[in-house]
This record gives sequence, structure tokens and C-alpha cells, in this order.
Amino acid sequence: MPALDFQTLLRQERNRVRHEMDQTNNKTHSGSPRAEESEEGHQHHDDDKEDTTCFNFAARMDALLDSVMASHVQSAAPEDGDMDIMATAAAKVVEESEQVRHCLRARLNPEYLTRATTECDLSKHAIRGPPDGVFYVPEYISKEMEQEIMEVAHSMPVNQWVKLRGRRLQCFGGKPTENVRSFQSEALPPWIGQVCRTLMLAGVFDEEIIPNHVLLNEYEPGQGIMAHADGPFYHSRVAIISLGGPAIFRFKRRLIAEEISADSQESVPAGTVVLEPRSLIVFEGEAYHDYLHEIAAVEEEVVGGTEGTTPVLNLASLEGRINVGDRLKRALRLSLTCRRVKEEGEVKDQDDAN
Repeated sequence: MPALDFQTLLRQERNRVRHEMDQTNNKTHSGSPRAEESEEGHQHHDDDKEDTTCFNFAARMDALLDSVMASHVQSAAPEDGDMDIMATAAAKVVEESEQVRHCLRARLNPEYLTRATTECDLSKHAIRGPPDGVFYVPEYISKEMEQEIMEVAHSMPVNQWVKLRGRRLQCFGGKPTENVRSFQSEALPPWIGQVCRTLMLAGVFDEEIIPNHVLLNEYEPGQGIMAHADGPFYHSRVAIISLGGPAIFRFKRRLIAEEISADSQESVPAGTVVLEPRSLIVFEGEAYHDYLHEIAAVEEEVVGGTEGTTPVLNLASLEGRINVGDRLKRALRLSLTCRRVKEEGEVKDQDDAN
């Protein structure tokens, strides 16, 4: 029996993907109408179709298939002549490439986006600080949309997640670098593009700064992320959609060197925001520039702190569903952090304005 040629297998998969991509592009540009009339006479626009067209699906599949193949070739040990092991590894490559293909081409049900695309007047959802510049929208998305996003996220093969200390993540849109002018934006998968577009249609982002970069984070009970700032690479407005379990988002004032001492209260949050499932938190201005934010790595936490003295900034928005002193038990939580990385032209415009 001839040895199984993994390179041939990979080439066949790539050709298959490119063929599918060509078919998608042909359908997109075939002159089909952009909107269909519903029974009620309203138009439903397929506004995200351009996301599928511009998304370099073939290139993404090349990279993903390479990593899938490499991980299985290492375990297949071709030199030992065990064709059963080789065949199993080959089948795994095809299986996981199908999973990747499904995830990258997935689209959310437009009916589930209705609530998220409703115009959202953030001024009505502002919460009093410090810090200023924080907005909280409970039940921003529906349970159906939450479930669909979680299903798409969890259907991605395990080896496509990046494992970090305290969480795992997937990054969409490219990788920001210290030199903003060298950032190469990557088009977003259709389902991620839909989420970003709903934020724009809801008024959370202007069309000029619609998010081009999204982090999908997953936290298990006992996991979190240490205090940090998002930095100068992004436009200074961040939107985070929470899925699954609850968590408490903590703001801590950034201290200058002269203020840091052994007895400083840098570990005490200036304010907290309870993140309910399906909620949206947006922060900008003072909250973005002058404060760090974190999620504690705990399995359970007390709203308002153990002494009940830590401000809960969105207490009024919780409307009695959660109160100071309540103990929140963590469950599996996913979040979509949506931002816009400054691109070269945007950096130049900002420099000219300064």
C-alpha cells in the first residue's frame, strides 16, 4: 500500500476551498437583488454579503489547514509504516478542516439581530462614575442570538484557540503591532462582521470607526484577566458583549510612579460593573485613558465587595435582579471585545488634527 501523501491531501483541500470561494463570489456579483420583500412588506437587506466577498477565506484556510496537518503529522509517525495511524490522521485533517470551514463561513440568523440593531441611545445608558465614560445595556442581545454565537464559537477545533493564562481566545481582524502604520487589517468572518455591523446600526459606533478587530474570549470558573489598558493602537471606544455566565468588571485608576507605594490602595477598584449574560458594556474617555480594567480570577465573588463598600456603577440598571451583597457564582463565560484598530490613514488624520 503506497504511503499516504499529506501534501497532496492538503492541496486537494485548498483547491476545494478556493473553488467554493469562487462560487460564492460569482453568486454575490450575479446581480441578485440586495433586498427581499417580507410578508409585512418590509425590506430585509443582506448587508453583510460584502463581508463574505472580501473575506480571504482561501488564505485563512491555508493557514488553518497547515496547523491542523502539522499537529496530526507529528503524531502519525509516517516512518513506522502504520497505515492505520496515517489514515486516522488524514481523516482528522479533513474533519477539522470541515469544522473550520463551517465556523468561518457561519452567519447568524437575521431574525436574532433585531434587538441588537435597534437604535441604542447610549446617553440613556450612561452610568455615573468614577470613571466617567461608561455605558451599560442589559439584555442587549436575545437568548437565541447568544446561543447561536456560543454554538459557532465552540464548534471551532480546539487547536484554533490560543491558550493564555486565565483564558483562551480567538482573534479576528489581524494582529495589532507597536507600529500602528504597519497594521494589516484582515476582513472579518461573516458572523463576526454581523455583530460589528449591529453595533454600528445601533449607534454604538459611527460608520467611520466600525470595529475591525474582535477578540473572542472564553473564561472558565476561576479564570480572569489582570488589570490592563487597551492602549493607543485602538480608537478609544470599546464594546464588550457578554455571553454565558456573569462576571464583575473592575475599573482601577492608573497610578503615576509618584503615587505608587506599599500602602497605596491600587488593589481596590474605583468602581465595578456587573456584567449580566447578554449585556453590553461600552467605555471610552476617562474610563479608557485613565483607568485599568480587569476581571478577577475567582469562582465566586460578592457584589460590592466583601465589605459592601465597592461602588457598583450599574446598580440602578440591574433593577433588583442583582443586589449589593449577592454572591455571584461564575459559570462558563464568553465575551466579544469589539474595537477599531487605527489604520495608517486614520493615524495620519489624527496626527494632522493634533
